[in-house]
Amino acid sequence: MHDEADRATARGTDPVRPHMSAGVRNLYLAEVLSGAGDGIFWVALVASLADEPHFAAILGLAVLARLGPRALLSVRTGSMLDRADVRSVLIVIDIIRAVLMLGLAAVVGAGGAPVVALLVVFASYVVGVPTRPGLTVALAHLAGETRLAQANATLSSIRQMMTFVGPVIGVPIALWSPAAGIAVNGVSFAASALLVATARGPWPHGGTGLRSFATRAPRPPLRPEVDPIRSVDGLSALVFLVGAMYFVRGAEMVLHVFVVRDILHAEPSAIGFLGGAAGLGALVATPLARRASDSDSPARWVGLALVLTAGPTIALAAVGRLVSASALLGLVGAGMVVFEIVSVGTIQRVATPATNGRVFGVVNGVSNAGKLAGAVIAAVIAGLFDTEGALVVVAISVAIVGAVLLPRIAVLGRKGSAERHALEPIVEVLGSLGLFDGAPRWALERVARELTIEDVQQGTTLIVEDAAPDDLFIARRGDFDVMRGGNVVNVLHEGDWFGEIGLLNGVPRTATVAAVTPATVWRIPGDVFLTSLEDAGAPPAALVEGIADRLARLQQD
Repeated sequence: MHDEADRATARGTDPVRPHMSAGVRNLYLAEVLSGAGDGIFWVALVASLADEPHFAAILGLAVLARLGPRALLSVRTGSMLDRADVRSVLIVIDIIRAVLMLGLAAVVGAGGAPVVALLVVFASYVVGVPTRPGLTVALAHLAGETRLAQANATLSSIRQMMTFVGPVIGVPIALWSPAAGIAVNGVSFAASALLVATARGPWPHGGTGLRSFATRAPRPPLRPEVDPIRSVDGLSALVFLVGAMYFVRGAEMVLHVFVVRDILHAEPSAIGFLGGAAGLGALVATPLARRASDSDSPARWVGLALVLTAGPTIALAAVGRLVSASALLGLVGAGMVVFEIVSVGTIQRVATPATNGRVFGVVNGVSNAGKLAGAVIAAVIAGLFDTEGALVVVAISVAIVGAVLLPRIAVLGRKGSAERHALEPIVEVLGSLGLFDGAPRWALERVARELTIEDVQQGTTLIVEDAAPDDLFIARRGDFDVMRGGNVVNVLHEGDWFGEIGLLNGVPRTATVAAVTPATVWRIPGDVFLTSLEDAGAPPAALVEGIADRLARLQQD
């Protein structure tokens, strides 16, 4: 047993020492640099293109160069990363992007042709597609199973914060020199490469290096990915609305530039204040959005998000001051985060864990496609109408789509409400267990939906020592012996749970568990249990303390 505990500690998954490793800190810092650098870069790029005679068309191409690669390549990139030396991939990507950005800064500083700048931007974002999923994959290994939930929550908070910080920092830099802003982004990539290279820990090695990453991945069939969405009444409507809301986000990337130029009559770099205001609004509204995700009526909150998106977007056409425009964008940011969190929670409620990956793969594709379409179409609309007219067209379009789809989304709410009522007794029991302390209600509902209730006879063996871990068990009736090497080391009773050590540490079963009386257990699939810990944001204290106690008992044996 000592050997298993040592292996778990070496992998960074020791449940009794949940401190943050140096490797994880390096990834956090790399994400800070990446997020801030991207915001600074975009403000600087817009400022560098503002004086071009065909600015609207060039801006549309710039947005296409930025969003297109992610929309087209993200799904395939994920499967490629599974076979790659992730650290090598991330380091090489950062170095290439650093060189491209420094080269772009030289082009902009020398007054080079916009087409050259756009080609460099496109190349940089094509190369950078694997960065975000690569960091996520690496975090899972460096943080370890028991610390992954908190690490994911921290990484998400950093990304949200950088949507506010990056553009605001970009404003003074771009006012001084757009080329300097782009160069800062290049330096941030170089620093990120250094952080990744020096991040200690068990990095994933799915292949033999960069060659494995370049290996062509098979294209997944479309029908199995779409069917889980069509099979749930109302889910297609919500996914379609995700695309519509991201259409607005893409349109904002173009239209806010025109708002600054044509309505506010400010310097192009002032777009950073608008982007920062939206990010700040999202941060402020996040606690409310999390509470809203537990609502029995998601359609009500989705409707509120639509109002907060469409209303301020129309109002932007009538403002004349940067402060007023920033306040309106704060409301838009709040609406977007409410929509994102409520929509994700609703989808997680109605989609089974077995199809969650495919469903959210489609959602991710739809959101990126919507964002790309919004940016391109907004550039066209801005060319056909004035800026005020384009704002009104975009806002009314999403309002109409939302009004049409809300009744269908309400069906999801009613379905979820009925199911939650039926699962209420099980959810109440799960919520009373320290095992799930901190998990949101919708996560407990998902666990309740997936668990099975089993009556077992005296002498039934539920877990076999050294077997591969699969499920978690909660004892609801009867007594159970825990045996190590044939010797009884513990006895479990009603309200106890077992099977968590192998799942959390990724090791074979550490003991045999058998019923010594007629008993009843709740069997929870391992992936569902681990996901519930991620939703809790950190491993519950009762779980950590219980594992430590059980490891100590086994080691004494």
